[in-house]
Amino acid sequence: MRSETALYTRSSQALRISDLSQARDPIAVPRKWLVYSHLKPQGLDNLRGVDSLEIMMRLLQIGRVHYVVADTMSVSTFASNVGLPFEQLRYQMPLMHQDAYIAFSPKVDAAHVACWQRALEAMKNDGSL
Repeated sequence: MRSETALYTRSSQALRISDLSQARDPIAVPRKWLVYSHLKPQGLDNLRGVDSLEIMMRLLQIGRVHYVVADTMSVSTFASNVGLPFEQLRYQMPLMHQDAYIAFSPKVDAAHVACWQRALEAMKNDGSL
């Protein structure tokens, strides 16, 4: 499954960028994420490494940062976990793509794995995967 990590702002902000060099305001990103190690060497003075997704989204919510970095599959969940409706976020630009995998322990019941497999096949067939 292909995932995209992107830059987001609050939709109420008039910020519109198409290149990271245009992002002069603070950008929050979890330090443990791969994208942080991808962005850090680019010399972005406005990059703010944070300890958790919750802190990142709260900083955006209270206006301490103007940009956050999140993957497009999970950003709505991250926002809702701090009470920020997804509709209040604006996608700005892609930062990187990566493949994601779902793996199961050999101890997981085969029926449970088969259920997931059927669901993923259905998503693949309807184009939502």
